[in-house]
Amino acid sequence: MIIALLFACAGGGDTDTADSLCTTEARASVTVLVTGDDGQPLTPDGVTFQVDGTDPQEAQCVNASCTQWVAGWELTGSFEITATLGAEAAVGSTVVGLDATGCHVHGQTLTLAFSAGDTGA
Repeated sequence: MIIALLFACAGGGDTDTADSLCTTEARASVTVLVTGDDGQPLTPDGVTFQVDGTDPQEAQCVNASCTQWVAGWELTGSFEITATLGAEAAVGSTVVGLDATGCHVHGQTLTLAFSAGDTGA
């Protein structure tokens, strides 16, 4: 009985279905890199994002210096992403859809660059 349940949950052995290709890992919708206009990494005060015009959400810092951020996990739609540094903001947008399996997002990478005047340099 337990074997039958496991077999059924695993897609019943049908390797041609998208369900059999899905994994349980969560993938980043958008990886955000924050730089100066010279391409050097910068640490912003914060990064927020909106998906399809929803209320802003805080992105998650994913490295020790907070120059890389994740805007959403397994979210699809039109993203508007804003990094702030003092009174300045760098804004970008991208669209995230599903990958070919339909199981996970096809993650995007977006670089937000502050000009030298924005960074006080």
